[in-house]
Amino acid sequence: MLAVNSRGDVRARAGVAASLPMPCASAAWNIREEEYPERAPLREKLQFFLRYAILAPSTYNSQPWLFRVGDDAVDVIADFARELPSVDPARRELIMSCGAVVCNLRTAATYFGYATTLTMFPDPARVELVARVRVTGALAPGVEDRARFRAIPTRRRNVVCFDASPPSSMLLLGLAERVKQFGAWLVYIEQPKLKDAVVRLIAEADRRQVDDPAFRAELARWTREEEDLRADGIPRDWHQGASSLPDFGAPVWSQAIGSVGPGEQHAAHVRQRVGSPPLLAVLGTSTDTPQAWLAAGQALLEAELEARAAGVWFTDFNQPIQHPALRAQLRQLVGVGHPQALIRIGYGAEVAPTPRRSLEEMLVDG
Repeated sequence: MLAVNSRGDVRARAGVAASLPMPCASAAWNIREEEYPERAPLREKLQFFLRYAILAPSTYNSQPWLFRVGDDAVDVIADFARELPSVDPARRELIMSCGAVVCNLRTAATYFGYATTLTMFPDPARVELVARVRVTGALAPGVEDRARFRAIPTRRRNVVCFDASPPSSMLLLGLAERVKQFGAWLVYIEQPKLKDAVVRLIAEADRRQVDDPAFRAELARWTREEEDLRADGIPRDWHQGASSLPDFGAPVWSQAIGSVGPGEQHAAHVRQRVGSPPLLAVLGTSTDTPQAWLAAGQALLEAELEARAAGVWFTDFNQPIQHPALRAQLRQLVGVGHPQALIRIGYGAEVAPTPRRSLEEMLVDG
């Protein structure tokens, strides 16, 4: 059963929300379509769709979500036990992560022939209940629907060096159009002076985080040693090897733990890495509410899936958005709305996925 404290924090039944040791944390990514329970009740099909949903990105790979599965609907529940008070005090990125889960869930349902509706925050008295996805009938998936679905297991936030060649203008235009259906917008940072200004913001935000003891302590709590089998957080060797970094806002400097000094040295390292080609972009919304955050999470992941289907990667550089004053400066630079994500877009080498907890840990009763 769920219990909600005075802050509205949700806790799962005993043992559910805890990160239990997993024999193979990467197994969640190896989903076989032929395992789809075509003749099973809809409830079982919804649980199968959730196997794709949990491959969504989250800050520090915290996976802050739980699910309640009904006969024809799934409730997506924010797991506030996994909040990040230092880097995400307003829970904005946590709600965005839940929006990404919703995107994957609906994408999987569409692929297997089901139309769905989404109700955001269906019960105002329950702040942890962020979304309800309900099956409403049959739907024939289109070519783009199939492509986005097949991109789900290949999606990573890729921090390796990208090629100098930029994505095609047709793809970039399509991504900008795609996010509009969620009430979001996508602005590309192409002018050299504007890009330099944004890179300076990233470097300044990164410097502030490095110099903040609370931030460093929080990052340490979510960094896993090689022998640690917990299926969440950030494996330390991924920091150092730059093969992968945590989703939705990993500090760029974390890949160089032990090799780059604090403060200004980190800022210089960031400027050198981020300032190289190819492309930076800002995704934002016209309002800055939990509903807008949930929509932004869906928009960002849907755009990323479309990009992955074309062989293009995303990387997060959300540090300026995690600082109110720097976020305001970024808003002035782009000249519209409220920035929700700052990303790098381009071509690069394949990278390994982040680990995932088992779906069973994320299911709650009642």
